[in-house]
Amino acid sequence: MWENLHDSATSWILAQPARLQPVLHRLHDLVLAAHSGIVVKMRWGMPFYDHHRMMCYLSVSKKGEAELGFCQAREILEAQHYLEQRGRAQVWSFFCSPSEALPEEAIMEMLQKAIEVNTFHAHLKPTSSRKRKA
Repeated sequence: MWENLHDSATSWILAQPARLQPVLHRLHDLVLAAHSGIVVKMRWGMPFYDHHRMMCYLSVSKKGEAELGFCQAREILEAQHYLEQRGRAQVWSFFCSPSEALPEEAIMEMLQKAIEVNTFHAHLKPTSSRKRKA
């Protein structure tokens, strides 16, 4: 189905259980559709999606669900309505089983909120004030 795609995230998706591949691929597509400035980087063997900094990632949960984790979820006010903490303070996630319909509207809303948070933080970064040695 996705044999013509050769990026590292797609390779990772194709290495996951066959029943999760369609869900993971759709999540991958949704993340990339959220903003043209999103960059995919492989970290800890998983695809991470950056927008100014780490924003979210794809994984497979211990329960065998597709996971879209948000790195700065506690900074997103609406996160508590859509995401699960599962004992984590910083990272909250959507967990999707292949038998469930993806809540695409909610996912896109969370992605847009995560982009806003990361953009806000990117504009807060102080410029370097170090003096150069002569």
